[in-house]
Amino acid sequence: MAVNLEKELTEWRDKSYRQAALIRRLSSEVSNLKLANKREEQKPNTLDESLKEQINHGLYPDANSD
Repeated sequence: MAVNLEKELTEWRDKSYRQAALIRRLSSEVSNLKLANKREEQKPNTLDESLKEQINHGLYPDANSD
């Protein structure tokens, strides 16, 4: 009886450790994703000047014809 209880306790403890490790990994992944998202939001929303000119010329071809 005591051997069975000890075995169950060991299995339960091992399972708990695995679950805790999984929770730590998932928590870390969530933190990394939040940081990546925050960095992405902070990036300036700029276009290269030549690309801007190409877009403007494509949208308004007569604008630079003077």
